[in-house]
Amino acid sequence: MKVSNPLNDLAANLGVTIKVLIQLAMGPDKEFREMVRMLLSALPEEEAVIIAEDREIDAQFLDYLSRVFETRPLVLHTLLKNPSTPSNTVERIAKLLPSADLETLAKDPAIRPELLEQLFKIFGNTQVALLKLIAEHPATPPPLRGQIAPLLSKEPETEDSTATPPEKKLKSDSRVEDALKEALEAGPRSEFPSEVALSSCVHQLFEVNFNIIADFMKRINQQVLKQLERLAEANRQILQVIAKNAGSLNLGTLQLSADLVAFVTRKLPDSVSEQEILEFLKRQQASRQGGEGARKEGEESPQERAEGQETADEGEKEEEEEDYVSLQEQIKKMTVGERLRLARMGGMSARRLLIRDINKEVAKSVLENPKITETEIEAIASMREAYDEVLRAIGTRKEWIGNYNIMLRLIKNPKTPTDLSLSYLSRVSKKDLDFIQKSKSVPEVVRNYARAILLQRMQSKK
Repeated sequence: MKVSNPLNDLAANLGVTIKVLIQLAMGPDKEFREMVRMLLSALPEEEAVIIAEDREIDAQFLDYLSRVFETRPLVLHTLLKNPSTPSNTVERIAKLLPSADLETLAKDPAIRPELLEQLFKIFGNTQVALLKLIAEHPATPPPLRGQIAPLLSKEPETEDSTATPPEKKLKSDSRVEDALKEALEAGPRSEFPSEVALSSCVHQLFEVNFNIIADFMKRINQQVLKQLERLAEANRQILQVIAKNAGSLNLGTLQLSADLVAFVTRKLPDSVSEQEILEFLKRQQASRQGGEGARKEGEESPQERAEGQETADEGEKEEEEEDYVSLQEQIKKMTVGERLRLARMGGMSARRLLIRDINKEVAKSVLENPKITETEIEAIASMREAYDEVLRAIGTRKEWIGNYNIMLRLIKNPKTPTDLSLSYLSRVSKKDLDFIQKSKSVPEVVRNYARAILLQRMQSKK
């Protein structure tokens, strides 16, 4: 089957054939259907139009596209003009479009006679203006013009009950007609009638706020809501501690940081003691007032001590437990700036600690450390407590993702962003795909996609 380039590109990016892509789009698996729908919805207008005008796409898939792009008038117009679009789909689109858009369509010199007949069958004489345009169009077959003539001499019938209620139609606006008239006088037509293009712009403006909100709501999942609840609880606990200890805290100089909120949030749902929060606040306040955590003159900063220790230990593969604990204590006393510098310059034990830092920017900075090894990256790629941003940064570095073990560990990690895991599945071996499709620790959509790739590979061997 010949298909349009955007559809081919989409299938290639997912590592499947166009036939498999269409099966996934309309198949029984809800996760796959939603994934393909979101990918298609994200296509630019011009690419969606290229797909909609392809006459060799399966009729059932054209109907599917009409539902995916039902808020894009220009794409709907293109589907109406595609002779491969099934008649029931043409009727559904026509009832969805505003009268002004239908009248614009009926003025198009390139419109097919069959489409004019379909419009007449759908609306009869319920839309007199449309009926007149069909009768006046040079492409209208004489028999159809003969059917319309007596109807125009009668009073228009009341709109029948099968027509789409006005509130279900795409909104139109009286200003569209004025804009269209100006456009028609402005110059020659492009591939699509200028009035259609302008009408599309107007409808896009009407829909834009709705689409933004709908897209945002679609992305909110249970995990995000849970995180918001934890943030609210963390804020409540912090404010309670500040209120109870207002006398011992200098509220005039107190500056609350993201580190504090992250520290409390990380400990939830377990209870955080009032003393822990108070000590954190006092430590930050002392650091700001004293410049370096209120240390004595001439005394080494926690960062300097840590860097000195790390330099001495750099060549060792194992460290004494007491040294590791000592480094932990030193890091706790550091400011964010000091931790960022240590993450970029420190040795292996510092990297092991800071990759789990409560501040995600500090954790991400560990990846910028020139001393970090691929063995460490493999370990980080498997960490379920790693930040999404850290895993994504690993997955977008060519020198790391070229390592099969790193790539595989990312895919198996349930914390890895789903789009990243899906983009690499086509490179995975049959044995590992089989493991992934059975693994309960990876997201369902990743398991299903691994299964689809296995099926495709088996079919290609037959």
